[in-house]
This record gives sequence, structure tokens and C-alpha cells, in this order.
Amino acid sequence: MSGRVVAVDHVGYVVTNLEEAVRFFTDVLGFEECNRTGNLSDTTGEKMTSLFGVHPRADGNYHFVQIGGMKVELLQWTSPDQISYVPKNSDLGGRHIAIAVEDIDDFLVQMQSQPGIAVRERNQLGFYYMSTPFGLEIQLIPAK
Repeated sequence: MSGRVVAVDHVGYVVTNLEEAVRFFTDVLGFEECNRTGNLSDTTGEKMTSLFGVHPRADGNYHFVQIGGMKVELLQWTSPDQISYVPKNSDLGGRHIAIAVEDIDDFLVQMQSQPGIAVRERNQLGFYYMSTPFGLEIQLIPAK
């Protein structure tokens, strides 16, 4: 069969504050910035709807970061019809990124000292979830 899926290129997350999210991913988590950043908008036409399925006057900014070959696209949108609540993990559209962490106990201490970060209890599999002030849930998994 031709035309088959061969890889995941990147994952994208909508955040409430793009600068804060990029700073957190690079300065705190150790991701590197990619040379992929820009604006998505169309002030007069229907391109935003035809390209992304969003309101025609939606405006977005994006920035890519990467670690270990994995790329993450962080996006901040404004739109006249935007729903601004952050979905819980159990909500439709809920999402998280899972990252492997060396020396997770030390890492948890670092995360708990970060403003706006809430680290939850360890689950039965040894993973932790934390929420960020820019609306993204992050799952912490001990690196093997």
C-alpha cells in the first residue's frame, strides 16, 4: 500500500501564553528552540477556516521546541469564538505531554519551586502529573 504513515513529525498544544510556555520548555525543561516560528492570520478572507477549521478572524502564533528528536509545537490563538477554559484530563479535547525524567525525585523538587506549577501525587504506575500556568498538563515518567 502506498501513501502510508511512516512517523509522527510533531505534536501541537494550544497554550494561554506562548512566551511563557516557550520559556518554560527551554529554560526549565531543557528543550531547544527550533527555527520554526510564525504567525497564522488572514485579516480579510476565509483562509483560516479553510486551512485550520477555525473562525476566519482567528489569529495564531506558534513556536517549535525539541528534545531528543521530538518536536513540540506550542500555539497561542485569539479568536472571536474562542472557548477559553482549559480542559481537564477527563474532558473531550483534554491532552497532556509525557516526558521521561532522570532523577525524578530531584526533578520534582525543582518543579515544585516553579511559580504556577502544581505537582500531583504519584500514581500506581510511578508517574506524576503537573499542571502549568499556561494551560498544559505534563506527565512525568521516570527515565529507565
